[in-house]
Amino acid sequence: MKTSSLSISTLMAGFLLLPAPLNAQEAPKDVDKPPVLSPTEAYRYAMQPFQDARSAPNDMTEADQWALGLGISRAQQQCEAIAPNKPQGEDLLAFGKLCVFGRDLGPAEDALIDYLGLPQKADEKTARLLLTRVFVQTNSITAAESQIDSLTSTFPYDADLHWAIDQVIDVALTEEGGVNHMVDKDGKLIRDLIVLPGGAGVIGRLDALQLPFIIKALEGAGTLTSPDNTVSAAQLTRDALRCADQMRRSGDTKGAADLVAQLHTLTAAPAIAQTAAKPAIDNAFARYALVGQSSPVIELHGTLVAKVPTPAVRRIAGKNTLTIVFSLGSPQFHDAVEKIAAALQKDPPKKPLQIIAITSYASMNGIDEKSAPVLATLQSLQATMPASVPMLIVPETVLKSFAIDAVPAAIVTDADGRVTYLDLFPGTPGSIAQVLRTAKE
Repeated sequence: MKTSSLSISTLMAGFLLLPAPLNAQEAPKDVDKPPVLSPTEAYRYAMQPFQDARSAPNDMTEADQWALGLGISRAQQQCEAIAPNKPQGEDLLAFGKLCVFGRDLGPAEDALIDYLGLPQKADEKTARLLLTRVFVQTNSITAAESQIDSLTSTFPYDADLHWAIDQVIDVALTEEGGVNHMVDKDGKLIRDLIVLPGGAGVIGRLDALQLPFIIKALEGAGTLTSPDNTVSAAQLTRDALRCADQMRRSGDTKGAADLVAQLHTLTAAPAIAQTAAKPAIDNAFARYALVGQSSPVIELHGTLVAKVPTPAVRRIAGKNTLTIVFSLGSPQFHDAVEKIAAALQKDPPKKPLQIIAITSYASMNGIDEKSAPVLATLQSLQATMPASVPMLIVPETVLKSFAIDAVPAAIVTDADGRVTYLDLFPGTPGSIAQVLRTAKE
C-alpha cells in the first residue's frame, strides 16, 4: 500500500486555495438544470455541497488535527488524574464528558452509570447519549440499544435521539454474525444465541423504533431539531429508505413498496417539495429503485489519473465491482478506501472483485470540463492511494445515471452487471462493513 508525506486534508485544502479556473461571468453551472426554488431555499441548495464537505469525517486541517490531539491528550491526563478522587453528584456528568473526550472509555462508562443511578440528576438525557456513544465505541451493541430504548421512552424524539439511533445502527452493521453462548454465573450453558451478520436483528428492532418518528416528522415540519443538531427531510427520507431496503432484503417486498409509496406522498407535500431538500430526496428514491436492476453503465470510459493521464475503460460486468464515487470535497473517502483495501488483503474474497474510484470534473468545480488545477491535485491524491485501486475521471453523466448527487457514494454490481448496493457512503465502520459484505457475496 502506498504512503505519502502529504495528508489528504492538505491536498484538499491546497485544491481550495488554487486560483479559480473560471471568471465570475463563467460561474459553474450544474450539468442538469437546478430546481426552481425560493431565494432562501435556492441559497440552501447552493450551499449544500459545502455544508456536506464541512460536516464530513476527517474534515480538519493539520492544525486542527494537532489541536484536537492536544485536547484529547489533556482530557485523558485529567481523566486519569481525577478518577482516584471519585467525583460525586453532578460532577460525575462533567467527568464523564471529560473522559469521553479523552477517549478513556472505562472511567467514562463508570461515571455515567453512577450518574444515572443518582436519585436526583439534572441532565439524564445527555448522560444517556454519552453512554450510548461509549457503548458504540466499544462495540457493546446490546448495551447501546438498551440506552436507546431508555431515551426514546423518556424524552421527546428529536435530532439528538435520531442521530444516536443512526450511530447504533452503524456499529451493528459491523457484526460478523455467529453464535453467542449464554451462560449462567456458574458457567453452565443457558442457550445459544444466533447473531445474524450485519446486525440484522438489532437493526430490525431499531428500524421499527425509528420509522414511526420519521413518518411523523415528514408529516409535520419535515425536519427534526435539537439545540445542537438538525436532521433534514433528505436525511429522514434516506433513513426511511434504509428501513425499506431492510424490508425488501428480508423478503417483505410488499411492506417495502408500501413504505416507499407513503414516502413519495409525504415528500410531495409543499412543506418539503418546495425546499432545498427535494433534489436530494428525488435522487435517494432513484438510487433505491436501481438496486436489483441492471446497471445503467456496463463500462466506465474516462481518464486514468496517473503521472501521464491516459484514456481508459473499465468494464464493471463480468466480476463483482465496488465503485466508490468521490470528489476533492470528500476527505473521508481516502481513509475508507485504505481500510477496504486492507480488509480485502487480510480476507480475500472468494469471487473476483475489483475496486474502482471514480470522480468527475463537475463534482468538483460544477462544470464538466477538464481543469488543469483539479487534475494536478488528483494526481497528488492518486499517489497516496492503494496501488490496487485505480482512479478514473468520468463524465458527469455517469454519476447522474446512478442518481449520485453527493459524495462519497458506493456502487456494488455483481458479475451479471446487476446493482446490488447503491447509496451515499460516509466511510463509517458500518458503511465499510456493509459494502464489503455486499461486494463479497
